[in-house]
Amino acid sequence: MDIRKLKSVTPTIRSCGFPEPSAFIVPDPEKLRSEELLPTVWPQSVFDLIGISQDDIKWVLLIVMEVEMNLQRLCVHEAGHFYVAYMYRPERAVSIRISRQVGRDVQTGEEYVSEGSVCTLDPDYSLPRVLVSIRAAGLAAESLVYGESFDRLMSSPSFRYVVKTDIDNAKSDLERAGLPPSTENEFISLYWRTGFSDAKCMMEASVDKLQSIAAHCQANVDRDIPRSELVCACNL
Repeated sequence: MDIRKLKSVTPTIRSCGFPEPSAFIVPDPEKLRSEELLPTVWPQSVFDLIGISQDDIKWVLLIVMEVEMNLQRLCVHEAGHFYVAYMYRPERAVSIRISRQVGRDVQTGEEYVSEGSVCTLDPDYSLPRVLVSIRAAGLAAESLVYGESFDRLMSSPSFRYVVKTDIDNAKSDLERAGLPPSTENEFISLYWRTGFSDAKCMMEASVDKLQSIAAHCQANVDRDIPRSELVCACNL
């Protein structure tokens, strides 16, 4: 089913006096999998409105929760890029957009799907260490908010896929500066880890601002969010 459809009928469910979907969402997916949700919490008319059967509601709610968690994490990641660029110099941070877009890998030529992007201004005189820290800031933001280490994040094949574009851009920044890494291990252990550490140090004292940016992005998907709006909404 369409997750947005479930969200769109939530006000109707609430106005009828019935519990809305978020009332069933618990922090632990495994807990939701093991618990039985009463199929009579909503009348049949509500299930007809949503377009699912009563037997399927437990699994739909689980999917909704996981989609929301993934969206939240995506917003935290993109907020990290934006915020570090902003802290170096406000003009560097141009905008954020959280939406599904098709891009093309500059190295392989293959198409890929991007769920979010940050537009930054990178002057020709930018120091490579600054550029790499901005590329690694999404990784650093996730580490700060979710309490996961650099090594744990980078050891995950799925996460390595998520940050592939960030890594490719960082390598390009280094190559343009005449500092091409001789090996992948050198890049990850030296340049990428240093960029991560720099970005994490910059954001450690202001995680609340980072989360505020992420929350605003989550509430404003599918459009460009300019710096001026984020500055106002998040008190940057």
